[in-house]
Amino acid sequence: MMPPTRLLFVFGLLSPFFARCQFLPMLQLFKQSYRGDVIGNGTGLGTDPMIGNFVVLITDLCPECKAGDIDLAEPYDGRWEVDIQAVQCPVGNITLKYKFQGSNPYYIKVQVRNSRIPCYQLNLYQKMRQIWMGLEPTTDGFWIMTRGDHVWELPVETPLRIELVAINGERLIDEISTMENNVVIPGTGVQFSVDSDLPVA
Repeated sequence: MMPPTRLLFVFGLLSPFFARCQFLPMLQLFKQSYRGDVIGNGTGLGTDPMIGNFVVLITDLCPECKAGDIDLAEPYDGRWEVDIQAVQCPVGNITLKYKFQGSNPYYIKVQVRNSRIPCYQLNLYQKMRQIWMGLEPTTDGFWIMTRGDHVWELPVETPLRIELVAINGERLIDEISTMENNVVIPGTGVQFSVDSDLPVA
């Protein structure tokens, strides 16, 4: 289950990266919204390495990093080899919630919150054609409605019926009652199942 070794980039708390993070109280890292156990092997460059094992929350994409690299917004420096293991978020009995940003009946930008396992795909149901159409992930942890090859049924009406696909393939159907921006909105009480193949944080 352990993926190949990746580089860990460590910069100070005042770096431009830190200001982009959406979940400042929980922030320890960056990238794809799963938690991971980060273990350094001591190989790398820098004068002040982080030592030990850490459970970290990945929140967004680092613009300077390569795929699989992580950037800790901590007051250490250097580039270090680390091993990363995805773990399930310790959400307990909390169910999925959602947050919209800049959304309206002609554009959707929505964030999935409290997910036990990272959401790999988010689809919006098109009622008239009875099909699912995929939203695109953003670097700041949201999913957006893009034009491209997609022809959306507009205006978008609530409740929104969505399909979520986890990185382990589990699929959930949920509904979001409103598109009110900048507030956390509960779904209908669904959550991804505990996966016995993934460690729990």
